[in-house]
Amino acid sequence: MDHTSCIPHCPASRRKTAARLTQALSWAEAVFRTVRERRQLMALDERALQDIGVSRADAYEEWRRPFWDLPH
Repeated sequence: MDHTSCIPHCPASRRKTAARLTQALSWAEAVFRTVRERRQLMALDERALQDIGVSRADAYEEWRRPFWDLPH
């Protein structure tokens, strides 16, 4: 069966839609987690940054990255 001609309610179309939705939700979750982590990084004081080996400038550079620029 050619799935490109599948009506919207067929199982193959539903699986594809579900997979895309799952992927989009996973990406959104990663974005929110990364934004939260970057905000928390900026909230650290100098001693805490030093403890993890990150300078204030490094923290700022990480914080100012666009939300879609996720770490790998």
